[in-house]
Amino acid sequence: MKILTTLGLVCCLTLAAPAPTMAQQKTLTLEDLNFGGNNYHNMRPESRYTTWWGNQLVRTETDYCALVDPKTGKEKRLFSLSDINSWAGLSADDEKVRHLYSAEFPYGGKPVVLVVNGRENMLVNFKSRKLEKRWARVQNTQARQWNKKSGATAYVLGDQLYVADASGKETKLTTDGSGDIVYGQAVHRDEFGIDGGLFFSPSGNQLAFYRMDQSMVAAYPMADFPEIDWTPKEGESRAAKASPIRYPMAGETSHKVTVGVYDLLTGKTVYLKAGDPTDRYFTNIAWSTDSKTIYMFELNRDQNDCRLVAYDAATGDRLTELYRETDAKYVEPLHPYSSCRGTAASSSSRASATDTTTFIYIIRRGRKSAS
Repeated sequence: MKILTTLGLVCCLTLAAPAPTMAQQKTLTLEDLNFGGNNYHNMRPESRYTTWWGNQLVRTETDYCALVDPKTGKEKRLFSLSDINSWAGLSADDEKVRHLYSAEFPYGGKPVVLVVNGRENMLVNFKSRKLEKRWARVQNTQARQWNKKSGATAYVLGDQLYVADASGKETKLTTDGSGDIVYGQAVHRDEFGIDGGLFFSPSGNQLAFYRMDQSMVAAYPMADFPEIDWTPKEGESRAAKASPIRYPMAGETSHKVTVGVYDLLTGKTVYLKAGDPTDRYFTNIAWSTDSKTIYMFELNRDQNDCRLVAYDAATGDRLTELYRETDAKYVEPLHPYSSCRGTAASSSSRASATDTTTFIYIIRRGRKSAS
């Protein structure tokens, strides 16, 4: 998981002398404070990109990656951008990795980093200093997810959902995708912690995915303005173009979401038997560690009744409801169910009249408690 950590830049405007001595006080100008000002970059908070290598925090920068000591904050360089390009044999200008912001460490116990250039993915071993794997990345996708276990990739291209196995063999899963029927992408307006629509099982042999039917939702008018540096081709115009979106206004008809599960070994697809999706939100999809069960939060549109439900991944059958949470104000599930050594934990936030509290649910052997 990629983490963007923002470190606050504290500007101390301290008067060393009594108030009348104003000469020592810095006067901020619009060039200091406004985005685009010639001194703004020196005044803004510093952004740091980080990711995890197992349980170790790694800082990813333009030209290097470094381990971060959690106690002292001190850094230990792992490798540089020039190292990666050299070890991977990337000499041509159009094949070099340009930055390491998006570097990932998919295997906690293995010194391997996943890096990308404009059209390929690469796994580089930074201990042996060798390229382990290099494969082409499908271009112009609307969504994409790679699984480290099976090496399979799921992606949405031209509104249709595809899965390619580790060898690159491609399977087209859908034919009815469109602007109204959306596959494999974030749903419910990206609320409730939703940031994607493709979910590989831990084994990498199954893929859960969202299907959203928004054909019944009224179109909301939007305009698409060309970028300032956009150069029109012959016959094209710089004028803004209509680009309406399907937006469920409060109190009006909302979209309907279902969850499919594709088995890469059998080639079969089933849908979770969650019942009528009308005015319901299906959120925070998660897998059991044995890849047999899918967990999903189910929330009503009033957002005051939330249930965590388990489903059989092979049949789509509803297995059990793990717990139910209600509140007079609202319930907002934000994080997927996770399990470890027979203990499961999940969290959500709910409102009271005076504050917002995070509740951690611990479920053991069918019993549940809240703290």
